[in-house]
Amino acid sequence: MRVAALYDVHGNVRALEAVLREVGDVDAYVFGGDLVAGPWPRETLELARSLGERARFISGNWERALLEGDPDPAAEWLRDQLRGCELDWPPTVELDGVLYCHATPHSDSDVVLPHWDRSDWSAFDRPHVVCGHTHVQFEVDRNGSHIANPGSVGNPTLRPAAYWAIVDGADVELRATDYDTVAAAAEMRTSGFPRSDFADELLEPYTIERILALLDGRRWTGLFGGAFDPPHSGHVALAAGAKRAFALPRLTVLVSADPGHKRTHCPPQTRLELARAAFPDDDVILDPYPRTVDLLRSERYVDPLFVMGADELAGFLSWKEPEAILELADLAVGTRPGSPRERLDEVVGRLGRPERVHFFEIEPDSASSTEIRAGAGFERVPPAVAALIRDRGLYTG
Repeated sequence: MRVAALYDVHGNVRALEAVLREVGDVDAYVFGGDLVAGPWPRETLELARSLGERARFISGNWERALLEGDPDPAAEWLRDQLRGCELDWPPTVELDGVLYCHATPHSDSDVVLPHWDRSDWSAFDRPHVVCGHTHVQFEVDRNGSHIANPGSVGNPTLRPAAYWAIVDGADVELRATDYDTVAAAAEMRTSGFPRSDFADELLEPYTIERILALLDGRRWTGLFGGAFDPPHSGHVALAAGAKRAFALPRLTVLVSADPGHKRTHCPPQTRLELARAAFPDDDVILDPYPRTVDLLRSERYVDPLFVMGADELAGFLSWKEPEAILELADLAVGTRPGSPRERLDEVVGRLGRPERVHFFEIEPDSASSTEIRAGAGFERVPPAVAALIRDRGLYTG
């Protein structure tokens, strides 16, 4: 029996339309909960019901909240939009030996992820189970059960797309459908739905690292160090990407007063002023320690997350006491889409705590402090930094 598993549509009728154009011939569609909670609830439900008897529905935590009278403003808005619509669906459906549930077979809100060591898989007591809720697509064997999560059709993680699966007995094909998420997000903002974060996450989906931090209640202290001689667009992009990926409201930007590994061209106070112009929304301070391990030992930050680029990780084994750094902090490493990972994987494989290295993607940027100091590439410098460089006559040879 060929089944299209369509989970966590979240009222995103644009995503559902795109997926249905790709599904092809199936025997059944299983809508795995949280179908209507989003910007176009009625239109989404009507499209799903238009599939006729092949459409099967199970309840998610949002459907339960709507039926139980949750007073949340978003729930009130949804109830108003869905007045007269039937949402009293069963918690599970079994088709062709596969159990379909929303979160776990016994709960519509428990969280299980292969990436999260606090996941409780004991509820999975069937040979084949399809679950959702976390919006993270995966396929894994746990507790004697083969478990698949199709991901979210309408509220994605990792990258903007619509995630779903084809289930044919024991075989699962995880799928992703690209569509115009930018246009969909813009349209969402005009729908009247009270939750603007749905549109935000369609453009910048949560990373695994951000999800795990939220699950653990962890609040990283983001640290971003460098000589910043001068700071440029690559630095700014790396900092912004880390803040998005790890839900960091701000960073502590550490301007190295005396880098132990390189010569600087401007004095510390000047580079501090340039960095404050480049990172106006962050805490920018002088770092008096020549080596990262000395900083971490002395300052004792709470859950420090040290942000760096891929080039820095490639040379990390040559840093002073790299293993001690990983005992004191996690690393957040920005990589460019499609860039080779062999050298980075080799470095991580040689570390004693590889689980403390987290990757996130950033857009390519060719800015170079060396080139800027040589008089080229000033278009890669933030305007406020460029103004200071001109006013002070810096980097003129």
